[in-house]
Amino acid sequence: MPFPALLLPHCTVVIICRWIEEEQWRGNYDVQVSNVTDDWGCLGLAGPWSRQILAPLVRDDLSDDAFPFLHCRCMTVADVATRAVRISYTGALGWEIYAPPDSLGRIYDAMVDSGLVADFGTYALNSLRIEKGFRAWGSDMTVDTDPYEAGLGGFVRLGKATEFVGRAALRKIRADGGPRRRLVVLAVDAVDVDAAGNESVWYGDRVVGHTTSGGYGATVERSLAFAYVPSELTRPGTQVQVELIGERRPAVVQKAAPVKVEAVRAKERRQSDATAYDTLRYDKVTSMCNV
Repeated sequence: MPFPALLLPHCTVVIICRWIEEEQWRGNYDVQVSNVTDDWGCLGLAGPWSRQILAPLVRDDLSDDAFPFLHCRCMTVADVATRAVRISYTGALGWEIYAPPDSLGRIYDAMVDSGLVADFGTYALNSLRIEKGFRAWGSDMTVDTDPYEAGLGGFVRLGKATEFVGRAALRKIRADGGPRRRLVVLAVDAVDVDAAGNESVWYGDRVVGHTTSGGYGATVERSLAFAYVPSELTRPGTQVQVELIGERRPAVVQKAAPVKVEAVRAKERRQSDATAYDTLRYDKVTSMCNV
């Protein structure tokens, strides 16, 4: 895989490639763009045992310090040259491993031989990613949404030295007081049906927004949905209704996604361990002084 490389959801490859080619033409950039989608495949390894499963198959250090979240590197997995990314759409510990398609079977078999691996499907993936607040392209985000209303403003750096497409528009949104609508997570009071997307969201007697995706959160054991609602209705605890199969179901705006991603939980554990260590050391010093 040549670098720099852009990893895309399969459903967006044609759209993004066309956009890149258009920008290349507009700017008359001296750069060669190649679509290598058919040359590479991907295996997703996710779950709390991911590091334990992958470690025997590589020579690299997979610890948090050596291979942090969102980092990418070349490494050999089961004697296959790969490019690995420390990320998982489930929000759990995991890696995406990219290799030529005819080599993926060898990596997959080596993982299965550990006895700790099982396949999972898209419904399970959808449940886990919604619990972590991971957006889906084409539903929660489209070409008609901006990063601020999609809740991705933390990834925008308006003050960076390098110019980028869309900066002027984003600055205007900020100057005008921010987006008029925002994406929120809803806890829906429903046990027999889940939101799938494009269901009406009601506030009182009027439709104020729509869902973008939804599903049953297996970890939190309740129905969840993403929805765009007016900014004034995004306060946590705000009660709305989601229309599911012709019936309005009560729903509550959540402060955030109900389950933290693994990288955040790991950071909190390290901070908690450091605090506990400092407290223990202080207690020992105090005890010695009292003696």
